[in-house]
Amino acid sequence: MLMTAILAASLVLTPAELPKSVTTTDGSSFALSGRKATAIIFLNVSCPIANQYQPTFNRMVKEFADKDVKFLGVYIDPTISKWRVDEHKSDYGMKYDTYVDKNHQLVKGLKPLVTPTAVVLDSQGKVTYFGRVDDTYPRTGIRRDKPTREDLRIALTEITSSKKVSVPKTEAVGCIIPDIDRG
Repeated sequence: MLMTAILAASLVLTPAELPKSVTTTDGSSFALSGRKATAIIFLNVSCPIANQYQPTFNRMVKEFADKDVKFLGVYIDPTISKWRVDEHKSDYGMKYDTYVDKNHQLVKGLKPLVTPTAVVLDSQGKVTYFGRVDDTYPRTGIRRDKPTREDLRIALTEITSSKKVSVPKTEAVGCIIPDIDRG
């Protein structure tokens, strides 16, 4: 229990530790604060689990569009080409902004271990949720037909209702992010 509290406390990052904005793959500036919530999803084009969640992400983009929430897909591979990103977005009909983390600013700042990992930032750019999208994959190698708990959706609903996130940290299951310097 104490270890969980220590881990949760270490997740609260100040806006100064993260960039104020990033440049998306289409060349636009994307602010990481200044709205009710920003949902960041760490992605890898070769991760089947992250790819299976694309319809879920698209549904949430639509669901939270009028609630001052923006989504940002963060490609963790710093060498991925714009062509490959565009192809991936087209293949999966991705309806949200994307960013290639070329210098691993967000990977180092937020420290995800797998893709997909969902991170929700509040209006000040502080982490309010970190972990899995839902419990479709309760652990490695186990997949449910449908989730019993939709953690990311619940966190976003709580934030947009001006409530504290009831479960601020869960364990994400997916494809390991290569061992890089996470700062």
